[in-house]
Amino acid sequence: MRVLSIYPNNWFAELIPALEAHGAEDVHVLPDAIIVGSMSQLPRALAEMARYPDVPMYAYDWDLYEWSRRDGGYDYRAWGKVLRHCKEVWHSG
Repeated sequence: MRVLSIYPNNWFAELIPALEAHGAEDVHVLPDAIIVGSMSQLPRALAEMARYPDVPMYAYDWDLYEWSRRDGGYDYRAWGKVLRHCKEVWHSG
């Protein structure tokens, strides 16, 4: 499976070797699936969603907890659009 991963420069990068260990290939074009790792990557998520509208998208949504709320820092409506588009939304809690 060809996976296009969208994540900030943080611990989420550890997902790539785990996926590769299970036979996935990390790609930047023509993916079979897209994984979004953070609302901080919203512009790229929206761009890839538009570029590959029929490719299943998955989001790890760890940004919508009360303790992580950033008034004015995120476009929650646009993030909601991404989450509604996703085949699955994953949460840490």
